[in-house]
Amino acid sequence: MYIDGLPFKRLHVIDTKHHHSKRLVKSHPVSQMGYDFNIKSTDYLKGGQAFNDVVWLDYCCTASKPFVIKDLKLCQSKWVFCTFSTRACRWKAQIKHVVKGTPYKKAWAYAYNDTSPMILVAYYRNTPPPVLRNPVGKAYKFRYRNKWVHRTCLKLLHGPCDEPNELYLNFKDSNEPIRRCRMVY
Repeated sequence: MYIDGLPFKRLHVIDTKHHHSKRLVKSHPVSQMGYDFNIKSTDYLKGGQAFNDVVWLDYCCTASKPFVIKDLKLCQSKWVFCTFSTRACRWKAQIKHVVKGTPYKKAWAYAYNDTSPMILVAYYRNTPPPVLRNPVGKAYKFRYRNKWVHRTCLKLLHGPCDEPNELYLNFKDSNEPIRRCRMVY
């Protein structure tokens, strides 16, 4: 949802035949690459991107794989997001190392847990993308019965069965879709 809310023209993403990433991005055209599409990321990235595009290298492997540096050297977009596993590796040093010899700089890393400890790393050329912040523990406001209600987010929730791609914020007395909530600054 974070990537979908950014301003860009097209998303180039490593995805699977189940189209998990493509289903999350609804506001932009998506081009998919990866083994399930019979095109390796290194081959795909040799052309077809524009500066105003975004590349999401959803690897889910460690940043120490040799193709990571090759892929980053081939990227031409303003922002590149990489999803890495942090299992059994020195990931803090490695995410800085992979951009050497590329036009990119590390903007930030967002740690989270999926099936294992993971990070989403943002790289940029000129202007860094907005920082992705964890909503848990932050104050939000949302409208309920024509009144603004202020609550602190306790945890993130998947949406109900009829909205599987929706993200909800859990508050002490309700669960609200994140799209209806505004962070209180």
